[in-house]
Amino acid sequence: MSITIIIIIATLYTFISKKLFGSYFNHLSIYAVSWAFICSNYELKLIRFVNITNEAWFIIFLGSFFYFLGVLTYYFYKNDPDKFKIIYKRISINNNEIKILYKFIVITAFLNLLISILNWKFLISKFGSITNVFIQANKIYRMRIEGDLPEVIPYFYTLGYVSVFLSGIYAAYTNKLKIIMLIAFISIVMKDVAGFGREGILLALLVFIFSFLFTTKSLTGRKIFKFKENKKNVIIILLFLILAITGANIVRGTRGVYERFKGTSNILTKSTIADFVPPSLYFYFSSHIGVFSKYLENPTQNNVFGAQTFLPIHSILAKFELLPKPSFYQKGYFIPQWSNTGTYLREIYEDFGILGVFIVPYLLGLFITYLWYRYHKNPNLVNLVWLVYFYIVSTMTWLDMYTRSSKWFIGMIFTYFAVKYFEYLRNIINKDVSKQN
Repeated sequence: MSITIIIIIATLYTFISKKLFGSYFNHLSIYAVSWAFICSNYELKLIRFVNITNEAWFIIFLGSFFYFLGVLTYYFYKNDPDKFKIIYKRISINNNEIKILYKFIVITAFLNLLISILNWKFLISKFGSITNVFIQANKIYRMRIEGDLPEVIPYFYTLGYVSVFLSGIYAAYTNKLKIIMLIAFISIVMKDVAGFGREGILLALLVFIFSFLFTTKSLTGRKIFKFKENKKNVIIILLFLILAITGANIVRGTRGVYERFKGTSNILTKSTIADFVPPSLYFYFSSHIGVFSKYLENPTQNNVFGAQTFLPIHSILAKFELLPKPSFYQKGYFIPQWSNTGTYLREIYEDFGILGVFIVPYLLGLFITYLWYRYHKNPNLVNLVWLVYFYIVSTMTWLDMYTRSSKWFIGMIFTYFAVKYFEYLRNIINKDVSKQN
């Protein structure tokens, strides 16, 4: 497929999204640009990837088109002349409520830090020392994937996502970076490094960025990319990016990521590009459509409805022996290097067949547009929770169906209940203030 065609289509979607939403920062533009980036990288063939079949290209482009149709469906459904103008309004939080929000951040951050420390204590007691833990990185990673690595306190490690979600809101309102925010993020990095995975670090980064961007004044003023007006905001995001990259590199280094990929071009191994873009990084941001194409050559479907799309729910039900235990690990393919993540289209095809790869993107585009509209018409913390977490699903479709992540699912639930409790407390405080006046 011509890279030029890919870029033209993505550019078209992006400009249409600007007309629809009044800003380039929206789910349609993010979807289009991220897919164009992955597809273009693959077609550069800096690693001699297998060719994408016509069937795979057809599904990829139609999947994107149906996502676009879902966006348009809700746009025209509202039938309101001003429906998608810049209607950004900030969540109403006064100074007293900001103080309560900060206490929530402190409590959840330190609880998650404690859980991370307990996980490390368990690993050290099991393998003898911190050095041995890192030496056994690949073994620990396999144990975690196969469900043989028990959690010291199951599920509660997702309190870290509550903390970074609230940190994004706090940073946007106060234009300040508190040490406790970094502690919240560091606790998530510690937890993910303990399992030698990177998914949780990426999720935390996206939770923070989206909660920050949807709350910040600079977004409502459409000046988010003007550095002079937003130095502190830019620095805050950069610090979180540095922490995320550091954590990911620790995992990458300890798991002994192999950089001598089969079929790697000289551009990627001998030029100065290799100093900034190692083969593993290029592979991560390109290979998934190749896996999807190989999967389509001999597709299989799950016997249980939504076994991949709703993996966390299936896992919970399996604990009560209501369903067979699902496998998190998926079949991999050599393209020519081995990989097993094949974009969200693979999970959809496995769960719902060929019709699913068109219906699900359509519903996703429609649902996220509904969440976007609902939040900007009625900005409150509950609406923000759903918007942020489903924006992550849409943003990461080029990798896999993020709803299959227990961290995403449980993190969203915990964040929702934390926000509901915060709303409960603020209502009590506001009633007391009203009585005093």
